[in-house]
Amino acid sequence: MIVDILMAVRSGWIFTFEAIWSVRRQLYPGWQLFVGVNGLPPDALAWTMLDHLADEQVHILKYPDAANKPATLNLLAQEGRGKFVAVLDCDDIWLLSKLITQLPHASEHDVIGTAAEYFGTCTSPIPIKPGVVTFDDLLECNQIVNSSAIMRRELAVWDDTDGLDDYPLWLRLAHEGRRLYNIPELLTRIRCHKEQWFAGTRDNSDEIRRKWKAVSR
Repeated sequence: MIVDILMAVRSGWIFTFEAIWSVRRQLYPGWQLFVGVNGLPPDALAWTMLDHLADEQVHILKYPDAANKPATLNLLAQEGRGKFVAVLDCDDIWLLSKLITQLPHASEHDVIGTAAEYFGTCTSPIPIKPGVVTFDDLLECNQIVNSSAIMRRELAVWDDTDGLDDYPLWLRLAHEGRRLYNIPELLTRIRCHKEQWFAGTRDNSDEIRRKWKAVSR
């Protein structure tokens, strides 16, 4: 069973090497990693540096015209053929037993996340709900850590947004009646740093919640 791993890369490309290494160390061998570099000029150093990481399992793809991260993820999702799609932000890392622990749950659930913790400029567990995650749970806050998630291929479609790309996806899937679940084991680490893509004004969580609360009435 192949898992296609999608990684969109832009300003945080310097962290990509550690993220890719955490994929290479996975105990589960059946994966393909698709790294999509977007929004960088043709002479950017990232192109050259990342090309050196390519091999039969790591594919470096260039999308200079992709408007944003959701657009890049949608392009990447068309590259693979695996039954499941996983997401890993380029500045985050996986523990080596992540995929092999998640996949047994894939027969019962449509999206499977894991417990996660911050590292880097801040360190703490990320407060998310273990077990089944409902639409009402998501209306309170984002309960699925983006870099922890695997999902069925047909669900891996991101809406066009300049804010948080994962939160609207989980809300839409839960509203459709899809089954979302968090493994309680700590298997994902989320890097805190000043270059984080969604930092500051791009964190539009409140706006997303208001939209979906109105839909649920």
